[in-house]
Amino acid sequence: MLCRTFCMIFGIFLLKVDQTFRTKPYYLTKPTLRQILITKQKVLTNNFVSYYNKQAEISKYIKNKEYRNNMNEFKFYGEENTENDDAVQLREQQAEKEAEKERKYKKHSVLDNTALFLFIVLIAENTILFATRIFFQEEMYAKAMPFFMELFILVLGAGIFSAYRYIYHSLTINNMKAIIITEAVLIVGEFIVYSFCVPVLLWFLIALSVAFIIYAVKYLNCNIFIRLAMCLVPITVLLVCNIICLRSFEFTPRYVYISTSGYSDKTNDESNFYYKDPINTVYADAIDEYVYSDDLKGNAIDEIINLTDTVSGTLMGIRSTKDTYDSLNYLNEIYSKVMPMGDVINVDNRYNDEFFKKYSLYLCAVELDNKDDTVVCTNMYYSERYTSPHITYCRSKENSEDNEKAVCIIIYEVPVDVEVKVYTKLGGFSEKTAQIRYR
Repeated sequence: MLCRTFCMIFGIFLLKVDQTFRTKPYYLTKPTLRQILITKQKVLTNNFVSYYNKQAEISKYIKNKEYRNNMNEFKFYGEENTENDDAVQLREQQAEKEAEKERKYKKHSVLDNTALFLFIVLIAENTILFATRIFFQEEMYAKAMPFFMELFILVLGAGIFSAYRYIYHSLTINNMKAIIITEAVLIVGEFIVYSFCVPVLLWFLIALSVAFIIYAVKYLNCNIFIRLAMCLVPITVLLVCNIICLRSFEFTPRYVYISTSGYSDKTNDESNFYYKDPINTVYADAIDEYVYSDDLKGNAIDEIINLTDTVSGTLMGIRSTKDTYDSLNYLNEIYSKVMPMGDVINVDNRYNDEFFKKYSLYLCAVELDNKDDTVVCTNMYYSERYTSPHITYCRSKENSEDNEKAVCIIIYEVPVDVEVKVYTKLGGFSEKTAQIRYR
């Protein structure tokens, strides 16, 4: 009886030692003592139910990640590590996959936000550039097409924007990169074709758009309707680019200079004609008689500019001298309150029936700060319902009177075959849309 009691007391002591060393395993420094404790534990384990209760509590604690990591490094009191190398490797691979998934998610989120931002910029650019070119046309018939085009751009933009939140997680990183590259190139390219005359760039954008459409249909990981909607984006951009793209055409300029005091000291040549008479007189009738007019004195040049802008704005080309429709004589009637413009621009009888078989004429007025200033038109660029002359303005060192006014009428001699191609696309010849470089 006494022996049994002693064994029970000694067993309880071993249990306390076991608990102590399980909590603080780093105290076990001597291998011989560790081996003795392990042997005694195996003998007495089956006699003490409380030991297994403690084991249950310890197993709950093992769920702690830090403690589990420590368990992988060493074994406790004869317990065998149930995790083999394959299980450990599998867990490490899973952890690596989770980390890689997290990195891909962050990268994908950045790409998705970038693509969405560029898309918003692209839609805004299309809307603004298209509107600045032709949306504010004065003609009522010309407002319908721009209105519906702008409406389509906005609806398409809203639709794609709404679809992004559903498709961004299904698209791959390569999908997002392709979308971002296409959007960026279209944004930059569209602005260039709007600002500069680079016809080859339009063909490059067409090739890029075709390539993106093929890629979208075959490789984008989203349903067919969203893919088709995304294909409409480059198609819309190409349509807008074709409308706003600057192009040039062939012409030969001639210059007619008119001032309130006249150019009695200037010599005419092949390209420049200086109207010698002062513009204080008005053309009274078909007879070469000039009558002084006080009400036009001082603002006759302004009247010439306004009339020329009106004529060029209506795209009235001068195409004939026949009796049925004499364009030059018609100009005389339009400018009758100021001067015989038809006779002035044809002072050397250059424009006859033989000339108009090959050429047509268009006019543009450029107001001069000084009567001795000169202008040179270097290029003529146009897009749909838009025309922009590129003019070099050469300032004179000579001073004229303070109340002196002058204007240069630029006459564009356009070949008939060129006119056929560009006539319906032009928006009038005006100083308001001209690009003037001063020298």
